[in-house]
Parts: sequence; C-alpha cells; structure tokens
Amino acid sequence: MPWVKNILKLFRGCSTKKQGELNMELISIKCVNCGAEIKTDSIKEKVRCEYCGSDFFIKGAEKPPAPAGTAPLVSALEKAAKEKQRQEDLEKRLAELREEKKIKDEEIKRRNQEILVKQKEAAKKFLFGFMAAVFAKIAVILIMRQIHL
Repeated sequence: MPWVKNILKLFRGCSTKKQGELNMELISIKCVNCGAEIKTDSIKEKVRCEYCGSDFFIKGAEKPPAPAGTAPLVSALEKAAKEKQRQEDLEKRLAELREEKKIKDEEIKRRNQEILVKQKEAAKKFLFGFMAAVFAKIAVILIMRQIHL
C-alpha cells in the first residue's frame, strides 16, 4: 500500500507552527558528485541533483513529530502497513510451501511408480517359478504313469 507510506511520510515530515499550519524547513546541501548546491526539504531521505542527476541519501534526515491530534491516525496507518507486510510475507511463504509440496508429491509419485514396477517384476518371477514347478510336477506325473502302464 504505497499510499499509506506516502501519508505516513507526510505526517512524520511536518511540524506545526499553529494547529493545522504545516511547516517544512528547507535545507541546503552539496552534491557529492558535482558539488552543486541543492535545496531540499528537511524530511527527504533521498535527493537527486538537478545538475548531474546523481541520487544519494541524506543521513539523519529530520523527522519532526506529527501534527497535534494525528497520532492515532499515524498509529493506525503504521499498523495497517505492518499488517499488509505481514500478509505479503505469509502469502510468499504459502507459495514457497506449495512449491515444496508439489516437489515432494512428484517425488512420492516417482517412488510409487518405481515400487509398482519392482512389484510387477517380482510377481512375474514368482508366476514363472510357480508355473515351472507345476509343469515339472506334471511332467513327473506323466513319466510315472508311462512307467506303470
């Protein structure tokens, strides 16, 4: 929710002269790349030089208190932003778990197919052995009958 972050920056970045009147102080800094003077709000954390186009962060950007009476709103917005981030993290973890489950299910399916193939081979060997034993007994019985006749 980018709009929540923008509202939070607005409320955090303003001080009050009188109730409801906002004041954002301008500060002057020098570009670290070309040395040009840049005037910016004291609340900005990131600045772009108009001359050379370099982007850089301002350390210790001023964070004045929120205007009177807005603390509950800021608190609610921060809570909503945290909850949204938590929800996004949970959705990401859920997607990871689903992918892991898919991989494990495929592995189980492959193993079950291997087991089935081995069971079929074992059944064939058993049947061939059993049939060989039956034919051998039949042959012995036929041979014994011919001898007694």
